[in-house]
Amino acid sequence: MTTISGGISNALFKVESVGNVSVEPHAIVLRVYGDNTEKFVNREEEVEIMQTLHKEGFGPKVGLDT
Repeated sequence: MTTISGGISNALFKVESVGNVSVEPHAIVLRVYGDNTEKFVNREEEVEIMQTLHKEGFGPKVGLDT
């Protein structure tokens, strides 16, 4: 796991599979939301935008556990 710098209010990490693991994807980005960020960021709208970007080839696949 590697910390990704540059987040304004969230903690970002790149998590990669290790060794002879044939799991897809080989790396994911894990985002831990900062305190009270829901007061100025609409998370549902943000996810819709990220999913649209992925569908158009401009961003990674977005997976959610709900």
